[in-house]
Amino acid sequence: MMRAARPASLALLLAATAACAPVAPAAQAVASADPVMECVEVARVNGWAITPDGIVLRARASEEYLVRVGPPASTLAAEAKIALVPDTAGRLCRASGRIVADGRPLNVRAIERIS
Repeated sequence: MMRAARPASLALLLAATAACAPVAPAAQAVASADPVMECVEVARVNGWAITPDGIVLRARASEEYLVRVGPPASTLAAEAKIALVPDTAGRLCRASGRIVADGRPLNVRAIERIS
């Protein structure tokens, strides 16, 4: 079941990170020939689902990304509350940004566009 992103939570996270560094203008999700190097614009995420394989993020109406995290998503409850912590450019990437689930930080190991 896909969950709707909580705009207030995302706005709070974006506001907190904006104080640290300027945020680049929003852009399309950055595509790459290497699927594990995908980035997702956090402001475009409007839902998510926790699966045994990872966290599926929905961006816009038709884009979905599988985010593999460590510790594995299989250790999370399906109803876990997540927060996306973007890099200074407002993106979640393998090398930058992170996910916090029920207060526990998760490292992003790979992001792959699946639709």
